[in-house]
Amino acid sequence: LAWRGRSASLVIDSPPFMHAHASWYALQLSAVLLWWALIKRKTGKHLYSLCSSSVITRPSWLSREALTLLVSHKRQIFLALPAALAAGAFAGQHAPVRLLIALVVSLYHLSESSHTNRHGEYPVLYTAWAMVLPASFAHAASMGVAIHFVLSCGIAKCMVGGPRAWVFGGTMRTYLEVY
Repeated sequence: LAWRGRSASLVIDSPPFMHAHASWYALQLSAVLLWWALIKRKTGKHLYSLCSSSVITRPSWLSREALTLLVSHKRQIFLALPAALAAGAFAGQHAPVRLLIALVVSLYHLSESSHTNRHGEYPVLYTAWAMVLPASFAHAASMGVAIHFVLSCGIAKCMVGGPRAWVFGGTMRTYLEVY
């Protein structure tokens, strides 16, 4: 952490030994492992075993056969995610590694969202692809992903529930109780 200039803004710098991309992969790996540990502690099960359902949705561009193949390898795909992020934390400066990570994150996201229909993983997916870009563009694209996700979710909730209902605490309380 470092204070910059005269303003009171706090800037988080990557450690000097860590490439800009690698720091994102390391943070994302930490978040994934923490999320999985919390799920395991609360349910006693691994996330990939919880992502099972009798109804699986698929994008129109994906064939049923491809989805069936994806589902049959769900455990391996889920376990590939932390391995890929760890590879990025150590070798994120190499574009082919970043591309491979984006592909693994895409498979993970497709598998997870096919079972759960959650939208919380979309920023991870979009940012994984933004990380394929050179560092200066990746930072800007990642910021755009964050702004897009927060803004579009907020606007959608206001459109569905109305802006007045969304502002009051009952709506947020319902979301916190459900999730």
